[in-house]
This record gives sequence, C-alpha cells and structure tokens, in this order.
Amino acid sequence: MKIQEAARHIIVGFEGAGLSAELDDLLKLGVGGVILFSRNYSSPEQVADLISTIKHRAFCKELIVAVDQEGGRVMRFSKPFTPWPPMRALGNKRDPSAARKVGRFLAEELSAIGINLNFAPVLDVDSNPQNPVIGDRSISDDPKVVAMLGSELILGMQENGVMACAKHFPGHGDTFEDSHLTLPVCQADQKTLKSRELPPFAKAIEIGVTSVMTAHVLYPAIDKKNPSSLSPKIINCILREKMGYQGIVFSDDLLMKAISDNTKEAAVQAIAAGSDMALVCKDAQRQEQAVAGLFDAVMSGRLKAMDLPDRESRIQKILRSMPSAPLKPKIGSDEAHELAEELSKYL
Repeated sequence: MKIQEAARHIIVGFEGAGLSAELDDLLKLGVGGVILFSRNYSSPEQVADLISTIKHRAFCKELIVAVDQEGGRVMRFSKPFTPWPPMRALGNKRDPSAARKVGRFLAEELSAIGINLNFAPVLDVDSNPQNPVIGDRSISDDPKVVAMLGSELILGMQENGVMACAKHFPGHGDTFEDSHLTLPVCQADQKTLKSRELPPFAKAIEIGVTSVMTAHVLYPAIDKKNPSSLSPKIINCILREKMGYQGIVFSDDLLMKAISDNTKEAAVQAIAAGSDMALVCKDAQRQEQAVAGLFDAVMSGRLKAMDLPDRESRIQKILRSMPSAPLKPKIGSDEAHELAEELSKYL
C-alpha cells in the first residue's frame, strides 16, 4: 500500500489566500480534497485562481473541493456571491420551487470558481430552541418540512454539477451543547429519533444525495460509547444497512472539541466506523498525523486491506456520475439576489 492511498481519505483546510508550502506538501502527499473557508477568500477571481493552482499541484487528480455555503451565518464566500438568508426563511415560506432555485443558484455560483461539493443543506430538525449551534441553520422544527425543502435544495445543487451533503446525521437539532466546544448528548429514544430526526435523511437518500456528514453527537439510545462520527452502529448499521445509503460519508472536522485530541486515532476510528473521508480543517501537522494513522492501521491489519480501495471506488464513482456544471455559471445574478431578498422577508 502507498501512503497516497491513505491520504485520499482525508480532506484538509488551510490558512491564507494562496498556496502555502504546507498545503503543497499535503497535496503531493495525496489528500483527497480541500475545504475552503472565509480565511481563504478575497474575491471570486482570487479563489478561482487558488482552486486552479490546487488542482494542478494535487497528486489526486479527481480532487474534492468543498465549502460550507449554507446561507445566513454559515457563508464562507461573501459578495459578490448572493447573500442568502438562513434556510429557516425557506422553511417559513414553504415553497419547494424556491428551494430548488436556491440550490441551483448555489451550484451555479460555486461551480463558477471550481467548487464541486457544498457541505449543505443542514437537515437537522430544530427540535430544541436552546440549541446553540443549529437554530436558524435548520429549515424547520417540522421533519416533513425539512425533508421536503431539503430534498429540493439537494436536487437543485446536484442537477447543476455540485454535490450536496446532508448533515449532521442522524441529527444535531435536539442538543444543548455546541460540538465545536464539547461533546453534545442527544437523549432522545430510538422511537423519537426514527420519527423526528431520520425522515429528512431518509428523503435525501431516496432522491439520491451524493454525500452525508455525521454529527459529533452521542446518542446513548443507539451507542452509549461512541459519537455518531465514530460509531459503526450508526454509520454501518443504521445509515448503510437499514437506510440503504450508498453514497459518500464524511466525518465532521476531527479537530472539533467533541472529538479526542488524538487526531491520528480519531481518523482511524472514523474510517473504521464506516466513513469514507474525514475532515481535518487546519494544522498541517495534525493533518499528516491523520494520514499516517490510516496508513499504519492498514499496514497493521487494524483496517482491512480492501477497506480503503473499496471506499475509493465509491468516491470515484460518485464524482464521475455528477452532471457537468452550467456552461455559463453566474455569480450574484439579479435573479438570485431578488430571490434572496424575497426570502429574507420570511424571517
């Protein structure tokens, strides 16, 4: 096994608006993707040039280039990109055609600069008003509304060449803590999870969502020991086997405080639990540790020899199945701005 075969399953974030030596080394190492943040953006032209350079330098020639462009407070790219309101506005309007258009406009703008994956939409049901991290990122407190409009957002993006991601499986809505700071616990029983948290994800799977992101949340009713992102019971047994999901599974950022400080071990646990790719959103040293952890786990037999090649095949199959981006993508079109302004009235 070559180190690049392990690196393919790590997505990295980085500092700055240009190609640093650290990022160049990670690209040569073979990481399977990059995730961009506001720290990497100054203009569409700058970030398009950066993405082009990253793709040229990468050992992995079918690279995932991702961003969190949800709307509201989670928008990594600012003007002239359309300033979408929180997706709660869509939930309040309850217009499936508007949701499909938002997905289309998101895809058009992102594909214009070379992004092929948007870590959106949030399919968490806003079942706990005291939740500090989800709130208006959630479409609604009604699972049926989240399922209906979330699926339209997904279709709008994927029909226009950008992979969508249903997050945060199996649901981050009914928690009191922020997983960026500590490990949240969802105390809902399995019946409640099945009737409230899972329907939006089931609908997303039904309409062919290309990827799902797991939550750094503990669900004692299912797994008393491991958070969803590290739980074979949740990823393999529920998501894969019971719900029949065949797409890409991402872990959330392994540097979040909900997860162990041992990035090397967390990466192995995430992949062993059933994830295809794990995010490490900063710190080149810890990103290299994650790659080394996967490589060592295969060489020692902790991960089965065919686990990574099988998952690589799944990733490549999905990447190659995506339709081409629009021939003339637009950033900040009048039509998109008009829709964003209209939706803002529903907050």
